[in-house]
Amino acid sequence: MTLNKAKLKVIPVSFPPLEEQKRLVAILDEAFAGIETATTNTEKNLANARELFDSYLNTTFLNYRKLYSEMTLEEVCLKTTKGSSPKWQGISYVEKPGVLFVTSENVGHYKMIFKKIKYVEEDFNKKDSKSILKNGDVLTNIVGASIGRTAVFDRDELANINQAVCLLRCNPDLLNNHYLCYLLNSPFFRRLLHENEVDNARANLSLTFFRFLKIPLPPIHDQSLLVESIGSLADEIYRLEDIYTQKLTALAELKHSLLQKAFSGELTAEAEKEVEEAAA
Repeated sequence: MTLNKAKLKVIPVSFPPLEEQKRLVAILDEAFAGIETATTNTEKNLANARELFDSYLNTTFLNYRKLYSEMTLEEVCLKTTKGSSPKWQGISYVEKPGVLFVTSENVGHYKMIFKKIKYVEEDFNKKDSKSILKNGDVLTNIVGASIGRTAVFDRDELANINQAVCLLRCNPDLLNNHYLCYLLNSPFFRRLLHENEVDNARANLSLTFFRFLKIPLPPIHDQSLLVESIGSLADEIYRLEDIYTQKLTALAELKHSLLQKAFSGELTAEAEKEVEEAAA
C-alpha cells in the first residue's frame, strides 16, 4: 500500500482546541529551552574535564623534556613493529576460536575498545609471527584519522595486529608501558606525530619514525610514580565523563518523553518540574 496526496487528505486527525494547542506549545517551548541550556552546559563540562586531563599531561611531559635526557624508542623498546593484512597473507576471517585480530578501531585513547571484535585463522600467526601480541604491549595507530591514538593491550588471549597498528614492547627495566601510553596520548606528542605524517593517498607514519622518536626518560621508579598519579586523575575524569554522558542521555530521553506526553494528552505543567530536576 502506498500513500498519495488524495489518501492523506481523508485520514482523520484529532487535535485539541486551539487554546489547548497554545498551552501545550508554551509548555514545550519553555521545557525545550531548559533542556537545550542544560545540554549545552553539560557538553561544556564534559569538554572541560577532558581538556583538564590533556592540559595536565601536556604540562607534565613538556617539563620532563627539560628535566630529563631523551632516548629513542628503539633504545628503550624490545620490539617496534607492525602487523599486516590477512588478505595479503591469504588468510580468512573466522568466528571465534581463532586469533584475535586487533585493528586501529580497537585502539582508543588510553584504552582498548572491543565493541567490534574480529578473528583470523591461526595460520596468520605463523605467517606474521613478529607482531603476535603480549599482555602489556603498547599499541599506537599509524594510519588514517586515528594516528597517534594509543593504548596498552590488556588481554592474555592469542592476538595479532594489522598494518595500521604499531606494536611497541617496552624494556621493563627502562620504560614503563603506561608511561609511554600517556606520553604518546599527550597533546604535544599527538601533534608531533601528525606533523610527521606521510600522505600517500592516506596519512601514515613509518616504523622508522617511531624507532627514532625521542622521549624524555626519567628513572623507571619515577615513571611508575607518575603513572600512579596520572591514573588517579584519569579515574576521576572517567567518573565525571560517565556522569555527564548519562546526563546527556537523560536529557535526550526527557525531550522524547515530553513530546510523547504532548501528543497523548498527558502533558501538564509538571513538565517544567521534570526539566528543572534534569538540569540540576
